[in-house]
Amino acid sequence: MIAQLTEIGHPDQNALIKGAEDTSTDEYVKSVQTHVQDLARAQGIDKALNEHGVDVIVAPGDSPITSLTTSAGKSLTTRPRQPRADCIVEYPVAAVPVGVLSLYGRPHGLSVLTRAGNEEKLMQFMFAFHNTFPSRPIPQNLDKSESVL
Repeated sequence: MIAQLTEIGHPDQNALIKGAEDTSTDEYVKSVQTHVQDLARAQGIDKALNEHGVDVIVAPGDSPITSLTTSAGKSLTTRPRQPRADCIVEYPVAAVPVGVLSLYGRPHGLSVLTRAGNEEKLMQFMFAFHNTFPSRPIPQNLDKSESVL
């Protein structure tokens, strides 16, 4: 069963084992972090914001772009002696609810991100979104009533 899960994209613990056995130097890990941050910042998010003259980027809530901004608390290394990269680019990101998937009853929404120090733009976007689009139903697994947000 575990082999089947791994084949269809469900991870096993091999990455953790490899991380524990990794012999990369601190300097190498730091250089990789710096390179990834440059790709995500200057050549990624900032480039998109600047080239298109926008203040925010809006993406599906489950898109990989949120991994660049927050990394969900994950580290680029599993060894405690090496520096952590809790946030690859350390840019603010917000979640905006859109609705509920009828197939699963799972809530879904949008991720909105902007450059560092620009949290006000996220708040403005969320305020405008809330005032522009209709109320969303509360997912049934969160509230058994027929309430709306």
